[in-house]
Amino acid sequence: MSGTSQDKDQGAAAAGPSEGQDSLEDLLSTLSKQINSSDWLSQNTAEKFEADNPEVAKVFKDLADEKKKKEQNSSGQS
Repeated sequence: MSGTSQDKDQGAAAAGPSEGQDSLEDLLSTLSKQINSSDWLSQNTAEKFEADNPEVAKVFKDLADEKKKKEQNSSGQS
């Protein structure tokens, strides 16, 4: 009896990835179309983010500057 249940589970698992693959491809295709037709990036610029979130932007810039300095120091020591 447990063999029958296990066989059903294996059959479902075998069919699952193929169906899941099609669904994933459909989702990625839809996402790609929406990204390409969207003007989100033109409306949400780095400047707008900085104006809307000055504290977060400052932290981000400070961390980026710190990383650049570390990279310059490590490349200069080689």
